[in-house]
Amino acid sequence: VLLFDRGGIMERALSQLKAVGPKRMEALQAAGIDTVRQLLCRLPVDYRDMSRVTPLAQLRPGQAAAVWVRLLGRVQAGYFRGLHITRCRLEDESGQMAAVWYNQPWVKKKLEGGGPFLLYGRMESGTGGTRLVCPAFEEERGILPVYAPVKGIPPKTYRSLVAQALPCLEGEPDPLPQGLRRRRGLMDWAQA
Repeated sequence: VLLFDRGGIMERALSQLKAVGPKRMEALQAAGIDTVRQLLCRLPVDYRDMSRVTPLAQLRPGQAAAVWVRLLGRVQAGYFRGLHITRCRLEDESGQMAAVWYNQPWVKKKLEGGGPFLLYGRMESGTGGTRLVCPAFEEERGILPVYAPVKGIPPKTYRSLVAQALPCLEGEPDPLPQGLRRRRGLMDWAQA
């Protein structure tokens, strides 16, 4: 995406956003993101539909979906060949299913902290049966953007930084002429 460089609020330092300390600033800069403009011009690679919850019984192998579930029984966690594995069973009104997370030891405490949980994950079928593999914990509903990973910044934190930066677009002139936008049926860049 090519945007004209006019300076101003869009060029302000990322360190002015909440949750951007020295380590996160270093991670953003390593990814080539130095300004609010660069943060906002890094477009999502996908979208996650959290507006519709799928019952566990309706999931099919390979399908990724949002599920609303409760913990069923105990959480098991341990190491196998240097890999931290967290396993549990989840349930909803339609049935139950196993879930597994790899190298995310914090998941055990999150699960044991209570529920229900809104998760987004892919169901896989294998020798161990069907299970959700590494589902993400979500709090937001609706269509959520998914950004290419930035090492050292969790996906939710990155999404939060973009949400904080979006108001910077208000009042910024659009780089495309209004006549061109109208002819092509394009929305202005703040709305986009």
